[in-house]
Amino acid sequence: MALPFKFSADAPINSSNSDLLGRTGFAASCAEAIANWQDDASLVIAIWGDWGSGKSSLKNLIIENLDGLDEDRRPAIVEFNPWQVIDSDQLLSAFFAEIGKVLERPIGKEEKKAAEVRGAKWKAYSTVLSLGGSIAKSGAVVASLLASPIAGLPLATAGEMLERAAKLTKEGAEGLEAEAKTIREKTTSELKSEVAEALKPLQRSVLIVLDDLDRLTSSEIRHVIQLVKATADFPHLVYLILARRESVIEALKDIAPGSAEEFLEKIVQVPLHMPRIRRSQLGRLLTAGLDRLLSDPNFAKHFDNERWVTLYRDGMENFFETPRDVNRYLSSLAFHVGVFRSGLGNYEVNAVDLFGIETLRVFTPALYERLPELRGIVTDQFSWRREKSKAEDLARLKALLNSADEAHRPAAQHILEVLFPPAHALFRGSHFSDTSQETAWVIGLRIASEKQFDRYFGLSVPSDEVSEDELQDLLGKMPNRTALEDKFADFASRGLLEQALDSLDYHRYGLDRTDPMGVLTALLSLDAHGRDGFFLVPFSPQMHIWRITYAYLREEPSLPQRAQLLGGALNAASNLRTCVAIAQHAVSHSETNTSGPDMLLETGPDLDAIKVVVVSKIKNASSTGTFADDADLILWLQTWKSWGGTNEPGQWATALCASPSGLLQFLRAFRAVARSQGSSPLIKEHEFFVLGNLEEFVGLSFLRAEVGKLAMTSLTEEGQRIVALFQKAVARRDAGEPDYTAVSWAWENHN
Repeated sequence: MALPFKFSADAPINSSNSDLLGRTGFAASCAEAIANWQDDASLVIAIWGDWGSGKSSLKNLIIENLDGLDEDRRPAIVEFNPWQVIDSDQLLSAFFAEIGKVLERPIGKEEKKAAEVRGAKWKAYSTVLSLGGSIAKSGAVVASLLASPIAGLPLATAGEMLERAAKLTKEGAEGLEAEAKTIREKTTSELKSEVAEALKPLQRSVLIVLDDLDRLTSSEIRHVIQLVKATADFPHLVYLILARRESVIEALKDIAPGSAEEFLEKIVQVPLHMPRIRRSQLGRLLTAGLDRLLSDPNFAKHFDNERWVTLYRDGMENFFETPRDVNRYLSSLAFHVGVFRSGLGNYEVNAVDLFGIETLRVFTPALYERLPELRGIVTDQFSWRREKSKAEDLARLKALLNSADEAHRPAAQHILEVLFPPAHALFRGSHFSDTSQETAWVIGLRIASEKQFDRYFGLSVPSDEVSEDELQDLLGKMPNRTALEDKFADFASRGLLEQALDSLDYHRYGLDRTDPMGVLTALLSLDAHGRDGFFLVPFSPQMHIWRITYAYLREEPSLPQRAQLLGGALNAASNLRTCVAIAQHAVSHSETNTSGPDMLLETGPDLDAIKVVVVSKIKNASSTGTFADDADLILWLQTWKSWGGTNEPGQWATALCASPSGLLQFLRAFRAVARSQGSSPLIKEHEFFVLGNLEEFVGLSFLRAEVGKLAMTSLTEEGQRIVALFQKAVARRDAGEPDYTAVSWAWENHN
């Protein structure tokens, strides 16, 4: 179905159904993190982006996710778009009024009276902060009182100023006079404390969304940021700012010349700068914060204390110079921990690796942003393959480090070396080739794994990958064959079966053995297509099934019991293709490894029993109408002949070729395919016939006669191509030349 046409390129989307940029996962994670924020302190989140980058769309997706949460988790939401305030003089009053409308209403299950009291206190406090705007409009006072000494005066004085201003302007005099009487006897600090006390009992946060700040004038941006600053330390208030960072910094230069960025960092808590303290104190402060995060056993699941100490010493510790550095880091880290936490409480990242990468994100943002460009270098476990580009790779790593401040480069390099062993080897002038680490890295959710790397930067699991939640759910279904088969079927329906098998492959040792027959039967019943890549990289789905089956059988100490398990599963499984493929792997491995630690099954009766089961399944399937149409027909016939010890497959094939349609089915199945790759990155496929393979089952003279009877004009294009390939092979035979092989075909046709 065609996508709806948008008349305005600037119109934001309002629903995840319209998300074409893959931001739904990030928006959902942001919404979860906001909803899970339970700290009494407020939180200020800023999403920076250039004009037209989709900030408003992302804001709408976040709100959509928040609106879908249960009521007890859903924050109260205030959407304030200062761009929509027509008169800039009304900006202050509109800001406080919009928040006040929510605060004066019951939030959650609280009583109406508590909300009314809170609303009244908010109104009283906001009157003082809005005073400057009202008076300035009359011309009696020029300076905004947000930056005026009035904030330190008793409110009796402030009330008098209100009354005088009202008399001078005759504009809203009655309202100003009433407000003055309300706040006359209290100081600004007292009013602020009352608002804070009124907000503390809230069980849900109040989310204040500020969008389109970068469309305002510089003075208006300054006013909005000052408003956030003036209210950002109230309990349970969470701000979400969407703006162009450069525009905000430029606007703040008038009030913070030379330090606009630092001024902004004091307001936005992720990141946040704090005063300097001793390093030992900073270490204790940091450890206390990390311990709180690690108190969740799911987050601490893969925590390695030795790696953590190595990462911290000479690395992370050098980035923390003030308590503000620690709090800025912990605020950002806590937010991202929430992003990576799934709905079931699992985490998609390794805690130690997240600690390290978060250090780079907060303190060396330019390095962090460029790091994904070096993914192939820092995750390559076959670094010896990059020998020709070794100097270039090292130069790129050094250029990456140069994007950090000079003082931070040694510490940043240390972090990179701890997180990425291939980078460590490159920095030291050697190669990293310990491929045995990959399984441990995948299971441990390590960033050094090519499979896990992108998750640390995408902030969500890509839609074409299996999440940690689903992997754990799959592992939990091992004791129940029906549940396991249903889970596999669900993966297959979403096009994720191959990814699920790949993930399961890494966990193949130590799988639940409550129902070993059920597990093996479920695996052998999978309709797994695909083929291995060059050098078995990547593995095909069938290869994953074999590796899982092999590991599962190996954990059964009794060899006869292994044969019984495999034979029973082959007999009960429903997918012939997978059964034949796995049985062939098992037989080949066992005939090659007849002793020693790699021995799987005993040769003799045990293997013969496996072969009998498979031949029986093939014979039964040969009577079905779909048997001859399958792409694996040649494999089945060869297995039938090799393990059956009879000429039954030849008789079956000869009978098949007696009809034109059956003949084409037979020839189609026996087409050989050669794959080649020259200087071009493209892999080419070439078809040809090896007549010797056909002659194993049907005589060549019979095939020639039957092909000669075919009416070429009635054949499809594919049928004509098959016949032409066959005739080419026959002509080659008639000329006294040997049959093609993949090597001879490629060599002859290349030249």
